[in-house]
Amino acid sequence: MKATRSADEVADFIRKLRVYDVLGQDDAGTWIAKTFPDLLYIRATGIVYGWQPTNKWLAENIQSHGPLGEVYPDTQWATEGDTPAFLHVYPNGLHNPDDVSQGGWGGRFSAEKRTGIRGMECMEGEDATYDPYLMYGDAEEGGETIARWKPAIENDFEARMDWTITDQYADANHHPVAILNGDASRAMLELSVQPDDVVTLDATGSTDPDEDTLSYH
Repeated sequence: MKATRSADEVADFIRKLRVYDVLGQDDAGTWIAKTFPDLLYIRATGIVYGWQPTNKWLAENIQSHGPLGEVYPDTQWATEGDTPAFLHVYPNGLHNPDDVSQGGWGGRFSAEKRTGIRGMECMEGEDATYDPYLMYGDAEEGGETIARWKPAIENDFEARMDWTITDQYADANHHPVAILNGDASRAMLELSVQPDDVVTLDATGSTDPDEDTLSYH
């Protein structure tokens, strides 16, 4: 790419990319971060442990659900190990994926890039050959940044598997329609406020297609 495009074209291209690196499993990611320092590059390390579904939960709620569930593999090391990379961009309204410090189902990360975020031990120090390099790393609360959403993540996963085994809408659960300050879109909402201002977040008008009770405060 750098050999066939101008510096400005490369910069424009890099601005379109987002990398969510789970654990740093080889030095390719470190090379990328070193070579393209302006790239939005996340390396998730400790936060990717501690939130995964248990084998018992998977057997009851996933593997028992039809043809798709039957091919869901038994755990060999850690189930759903790389799933946080997808969850980071899952549009559930919690955060702007481009502001990695806000936090969502894929975790929360440092507001500024850091140096020396090492990958897995199997790399045997290969990362150090690229020092210094910059990446966004885990926020201070570590694994809790994903674990706090564990019930919601599992409920979503289970509901999607239910959809695959029934053609009756009423036999599965569906996402509510969230309204915030009258807005029903998936656009990012921004409020300009000053210290001591009273901020109103009003969910009036939110509905649930299954007519389940909604609670918000």
